[in-house]
Amino acid sequence: LFQENGFRAGIILSGKEKPSTNGIYIASRQTLSRRIFPEVDIVFVDEAHNIKSNEYKIITEHYKEKGVPIGGMTATPRRGDGSSLGDVFETYINPIKMLELIALKRIVGCTYVEPDRTMDFSLLKMKGGEFTEVSQQDSFNNNVAYGDVVKQYKQYLSGKNCIVFNIGKADSQIMHEEFLKNGISSANINDQTPTEERERIYDAYKKGEILVIKDRK
Repeated sequence: LFQENGFRAGIILSGKEKPSTNGIYIASRQTLSRRIFPEVDIVFVDEAHNIKSNEYKIITEHYKEKGVPIGGMTATPRRGDGSSLGDVFETYINPIKMLELIALKRIVGCTYVEPDRTMDFSLLKMKGGEFTEVSQQDSFNNNVAYGDVVKQYKQYLSGKNCIVFNIGKADSQIMHEEFLKNGISSANINDQTPTEERERIYDAYKKGEILVIKDRK
């Protein structure tokens, strides 16, 4: 907000809270749902496909009762559990598409590479419109599949920084070890990685000391 528009906002985030001098706030939903709600004229929710969570319900119900309009922003408006957002929002606006954002250089274009057919797709199972994490792990969990990721990295990105998103913590660790085994500097991050260690890894990644980061929350 400050870099793009010069707006300084108050912060409602546990341990990092700052008062607002202009009525603009940026809030964590977990923190805001446990605080006294500030009086505002409008509420914007980022990653709005998550708006049906318990914390968001506390927030949205409060502001709905006050007659405050609520807007939501998301790149993925279809929820994984198939439930509608129509009971929260009255109007759907699609202001811009991915190709337009790429043309405006707001997001990076993609080049898709098909890996070797090393997964057993017959093991995949659906729940709530998405493949379950356990069945994805069962389908992917073989040495050839892990090795193929390293092979694709060597072929297309050798010596460059790379982020690998994984199915779960177990295969993220195996993937980490597979890169190390091939002499490629690597680090593994998940939701239990201490903040200090996470910052050290990011710093080393920026310096090129670590080439590949594996991530799984």
